[in-house]
Amino acid sequence: MKISTCLAVALLSLSSMSAFAQDAESDLKGELKFENVTVSGGYAQGSTPMVATSEGNIVVTGTTANAMSGVGSFIAMSAKDMPATPIWTVDLAGSNIVTSIVADADGGVFIGGNFKKALSLGSIDLVGNSADDQRSSFVAHINKNGEVVAAKAFVADLNEELKSEYYTEESTVCNLSQLAFANGKLYAGFTFDNILKSSDGSKQVAASLASYYGSKMAAKTYTIAQIDLNNMGIVDFPVVFGGKEDSAPVYEGFEAGPTRFVIDGSTLYLAAQTAGYTPIACLWINGEFKDSKEYHYESGCINGYYLAKIDMATNTLVASQAYDGVYTYKSGSAERALNSLEFVDGNLVLAGSFIQKCPLMPSIEAVGNSDLFVATLDKSDLSVKKVLSSKYDETDGGT
Repeated sequence: MKISTCLAVALLSLSSMSAFAQDAESDLKGELKFENVTVSGGYAQGSTPMVATSEGNIVVTGTTANAMSGVGSFIAMSAKDMPATPIWTVDLAGSNIVTSIVADADGGVFIGGNFKKALSLGSIDLVGNSADDQRSSFVAHINKNGEVVAAKAFVADLNEELKSEYYTEESTVCNLSQLAFANGKLYAGFTFDNILKSSDGSKQVAASLASYYGSKMAAKTYTIAQIDLNNMGIVDFPVVFGGKEDSAPVYEGFEAGPTRFVIDGSTLYLAAQTAGYTPIACLWINGEFKDSKEYHYESGCINGYYLAKIDMATNTLVASQAYDGVYTYKSGSAERALNSLEFVDGNLVLAGSFIQKCPLMPSIEAVGNSDLFVATLDKSDLSVKKVLSSKYDETDGGT
């Protein structure tokens, strides 16, 4: 039994929990034994996304805390009654991590994530960016029997305007954060720089450009791409969120931060974190410019969120909101993120973390440098209904 299969058994014994995480790195040395199989080393096991299939089985994914430096991931299916042994497992060989998993309509799953250099899933081998420090993305389809029926790698192409001895094909970034399967269509959310193309090369999206004292550079941009259900390739780019090209002659440029989306019927809801140096965010739908919002820039940071409601059937922007938290510098300020956008009992719920002041409700300030938050939004116009924060002071141990 392979290491990843052994870890699958361990995860399945815990998968009845609604959510769990072991996200810390470990330097502990020892042995972990399951069913007469021994795993030795200093690796910390962690869980990545899980999902219930259309037939009610549970599919979990897992990795190790240092997966991006050389240890692989795995997928495993368990029956409804959670037996000790999984129905099947699929090993993902290569430095990778699974970031999203959704159920298909026939008892299988779609998985997506990121990897370095090369990745093997079942009998399919994928090749990514050859640089040691850059990620490529992948999407794969696994049927209910555990067979990898299709998989595709995604690598951003270099914008020729940026090509130099310091900016090469190996400098590009492509990062997959989320999948969604709705109305018989599969969508993937990518953060990328430079150029991302459809699999047949007929369509492409280009990241916005910024300038560094006269030298151009790519700014991170976000797109929601439609994925071909047969070969997992990109078909189209219905939504793009990023900055305005060549916005200033010095080091300025808007960048899309962590972004989440959820689909309800034909309506797509998007929540994006704003970042970078130029406080203007732009939205394109089906290749057409639809919206821009301006944010406050202070102390080297934009601390805001952009929310949009999009009718995918008519390519119409129904509503949008810019929430600006304003940023005041504090030593040791922590990271901020948008981690979840979901419908809960009919309410649109956004959750994540913020620094200093919560963009959704600036009257709420972090107790230390940052706090967690959960907010309910009016799905008609994306206005804020209620915000709760953790009020946890990490600077003194949370007392």
